[in-house]
Amino acid sequence: MSRRRARPDHPHGVLLIDKQGGQSSFDVLRDVKRALGVSRVGHSGTLDPMATGLLVVCLGEGTKLATYLTADDKRYVGEVSFGTSTNTYDAEGEVVAEDPPARLAALTREGVARALAGFVGRITQRPPAFSAIKVDGRPLYERARRGEEVEAPAREVVFYALELLSFDEERRRAVVSAWCSKGTYIRSLAHDLGAALGLHAHLSALRRVASGGLRVEDACPASALSSSTLASRLIPLERALPSWPRAWVDAAGAAALAQGQRARPLRVEEGASAGAGEGEGEGAGEGPLVCALIARDEDPDPRDGEGRLLALARLGADGALQVVRGVVYAG
Repeated sequence: MSRRRARPDHPHGVLLIDKQGGQSSFDVLRDVKRALGVSRVGHSGTLDPMATGLLVVCLGEGTKLATYLTADDKRYVGEVSFGTSTNTYDAEGEVVAEDPPARLAALTREGVARALAGFVGRITQRPPAFSAIKVDGRPLYERARRGEEVEAPAREVVFYALELLSFDEERRRAVVSAWCSKGTYIRSLAHDLGAALGLHAHLSALRRVASGGLRVEDACPASALSSSTLASRLIPLERALPSWPRAWVDAAGAAALAQGQRARPLRVEEGASAGAGEGEGEGAGEGPLVCALIARDEDPDPRDGEGRLLALARLGADGALQVVRGVVYAG
């Protein structure tokens, strides 16, 4: 069966959606397709239905960037409730254990802050059994929902920073800011934070506030999208990875990259975010990943101008670019 091609005027870029509570990530994609009448749509990093905040939705050739956007570091604000634990590690699950009031009475803001500090850095984390992680080709949540005994494989994650924003002593709830690597489960952090304090705990609220250099302040609900608002909301491909290094090429370099050949950049601008262009996704190997661009105004060496994204490329030790993923703007 041949692959259905997108229409010639299909938009290419990234939309920042502020996902509402109760929506699944699939619900958001469905709403975007219906509102804009588009077919090639994807996202970078699922949010649980309970969670709100930034969902990066990719359109057209932007879907080629999804893997790399998913690899970006993330920032969250989450609420941890102490005293009960659930089978999903969040408020949507069934309560499986509770602490007596006397044990909870000893919980203090200072104690929570000390325990939280112990998770900063590279740690080994075990995701919840109710997760989309696949084992033997099947998502764990399918087996967990059937009552099977399952345990997610442990993985290494990084917390670049953790901050206790507030602590409600009466309700035994802590609000935590987390800056972390891809694949980190804040639900697991809540569960493990409780364990570090000798208590049960679960995640009672979660909001993603940033992914790489993209911020929820620039997002809108999917319900606010329409064909008439798309132009003001769509982030062009060349601005979709703001924290990545940018390699500028001239016309000859652009032609070489279009043919999959190596090209030497005029200059390379450094990225600004942890983990940016470090080799995630397809074509991993030596050298950082960069955005290869050529100026829109035909100036081959712009200093302040905007460029057109040609490809995601790898910068070799010899200073030359090799295409990892090309971009084609025609439908």
